[in-house]
Amino acid sequence: MEIEDDRVLQISGQKNVEKEDKNDTWHWVERSSGQFMMRFRLLENVKIDQVKASMKIGVITDTVPKVEVKKPDVKAIDIVELNINCEAPLHRHNAKPPWILYDAEAMAHQP
Repeated sequence: MEIEDDRVLQISGQKNVEKEDKNDTWHWVERSSGQFMMRFRLLENVKIDQVKASMKIGVITDTVPKVEVKKPDVKAIDIVELNINCEAPLHRHNAKPPWILYDAEAMAHQP
């Protein structure tokens, strides 16, 4: 197992097995071999220096820890209700900007 410079984890291996059986009249040999290779691109938040691997009963287990990302602090903001009565025009064309909040009771009495 190795990690390349461009954050690629490569796992490769080879298996060679030879079985032999013989007696007085015959001699039998069976050979098998095989190779494998897998490549995975690692994320940016991986701790490359802490990657580990283990094998048990022919199964490879890789441990790839990630950098813990600090969650941003969340601050609750109180919402204050404003009672604003805006009767005078604020700019040309007698239009009122949409971000002004109006007092509903005061608006009900306007012509």
